Amino acid sequence: YLVERCQRVPVSKDFGGGLSPQFDLVSWNIHKLQQGSWQAELTRLASGSDLLLLQEAVNSAGLASWFATHGWQWQQSVAFRYENLSAGVLTAAKTSEVYTCAIRVPEPAIRIPKSSLVTLYPLQGSRYPLLVMNIHGINFELGLAAYKRQFTTLLAMSRRYPGPVIVAGDFNTWDEKRQLLLTTLLRKYRFDEANFTPDSRRRFFAHPLGHIYYRGLTVLSAEAPASSGSDHAPLRIR
Repeated sequence: YLVERCQRVPVSKDFGGGLSPQFDLVSWNIHKLQQGSWQAELTRLASGSDLLLLQEAVNSAGLASWFATHGWQWQQSVAFRYENLSAGVLTAAKTSEVYTCAIRVPEPAIRIPKSSLVTLYPLQGSRYPLLVMNIHGINFELGLAAYKRQFTTLLAMSRRYPGPVIVAGDFNTWDEKRQLLLTTLLRKYRFDEANFTPDSRRRFFAHPLGHIYYRGLTVLSAEAPASSGSDHAPLRIR
């Protein structure tokens, strides 16, 4: 079940089953399902993948039906509701999670929240579960205070976590100051950044908005192919 407010990451160990030691993860801003080809592209991306991290996911009947049809288990952290639809980040897997909690922070300029999900999945060969953070970064702010607070709060939860960690999503790093702040925080907590080939990530003034960072894992491949199903490219990592 979903814990509506993250307090801390529980440290549990020695779970059976779970994700394969070699797994595929996709992080994708799906742009509120506004592109007509989102379903075909999501089906293609999900083929061979073990984890799906979506940002700007709208909990429509079409998306819920897709997950049910393809046998995925999922949780959504709702940022806002409008006309009976909810939108926010969504994390899905073919295996059951150990723990999931949500964090919501308001955009300073417009007060509509940005949401994040913190999830633990059993991982074969690892004594501790895989910690996955699916983050949609604050966008509208004159300064950096709220943005810094959002990422500091989330990353501090991983500070003493002894197992492997992935931090991914649309971080809205659209200028040099945001990117520098994010890079400094991630280095503080000993994360490495995935480098994508090809790299078709959406950019603003040459700055990519989507990222995947990791700790306690080895990257075998990472790609960000062009997309017709969203205005953002999906990020796939193995």
